[in-house]
Amino acid sequence: MKLPDGVSRKCVLPWKVKGRVDDSVVPVKRKDSLANYDGLAYHETRGICCDTHPLGNQAVLRLQFRMFFPFERACWVLTMILAFVACWVAGDGSPTGHGSARAAVTFGFNYQDVAQGTGQGFDDPNEGEARRQALEEVADQWVGQQLDHTASLQITVKLSEELSENALAQAGQNYTIRANSFQSGLVASHIQTGRNSSDGAVGSMTWDLSRKWHTGTDAPPKGHHDFRSVALHELTHLLGLSSLLRENGRGLQDAFFDTYASFDAFLENASGTKLVSSGRYNTMGGASLSDLTTAVYFDGHHANAANNGQRVQLFTPNSFRTSSLSHLDDRTDPLAHQLRIATTNRHWSLVDRGI
Repeated sequence: MKLPDGVSRKCVLPWKVKGRVDDSVVPVKRKDSLANYDGLAYHETRGICCDTHPLGNQAVLRLQFRMFFPFERACWVLTMILAFVACWVAGDGSPTGHGSARAAVTFGFNYQDVAQGTGQGFDDPNEGEARRQALEEVADQWVGQQLDHTASLQITVKLSEELSENALAQAGQNYTIRANSFQSGLVASHIQTGRNSSDGAVGSMTWDLSRKWHTGTDAPPKGHHDFRSVALHELTHLLGLSSLLRENGRGLQDAFFDTYASFDAFLENASGTKLVSSGRYNTMGGASLSDLTTAVYFDGHHANAANNGQRVQLFTPNSFRTSSLSHLDDRTDPLAHQLRIATTNRHWSLVDRGI
């Protein structure tokens, strides 16, 4: 519905996916994991294919008017009423438009535990149903309903197993290789275009459910990992908040001219030099490999706006890790590189939305 004159509708912190997928190129799967060390859960990303999130849903009505005469006051009142009705119709009767008519992304999970009747993990006779319900609620309600697109994603949940390196969970999306380019993964591409070029699942997850998990909506008890917080974290990386940069400055293929994530196009060092340019690490432009273990920033318009006008600092430990660059250097953020046991972090920050 067209809004009345004097009223404009815009998205706050919209997400844009850059890059495209070439169907003629074989997709490659990359992974990330969330690992626990010394009472902390560390997210170890393993080069997830990503780009800036195709999200954004909040609407703002801006009214431009003058109220000097009774006639203009009456026009203003009419404009307000029409604007309210426009937002009401956009949803299911709620002025915020948060209803069944909203664009949304839905997730379909293929649980291999269930398909093979393992009786464990997501097929556990006592906990399996609660685990499946928690994952689906986080995916569809906390993630899917925040996306300003309409798509249906198929994700394979692999057989539950005890993961190495104290990992709690792993998630990855299929990725298309194209040298000398910034690319998005098939999850983001499917959301952006509504088309699934892989003719199947666009990503996968693996969980270590041998640990103590809390699947409820309340706070987890002592010694338990919060399932919903970990699910949000992993699903967000599936959407694309992650870097493909390696310690040597190369990307997905470890080649001189390489495939990088669209996320990487926004990365800068402390002096504002882009880390990747013309399909390779930007040493010619002034970037140094030491930047990867010193200070790296995400420089995006919406992320910066959500961060009080400042670039967003990323996690850069002094020894390069698989989790480097793919997390915020803010321990209070759900996309921080660590999450304390028996705590929750279940909602995106404005900075997360901006990225």
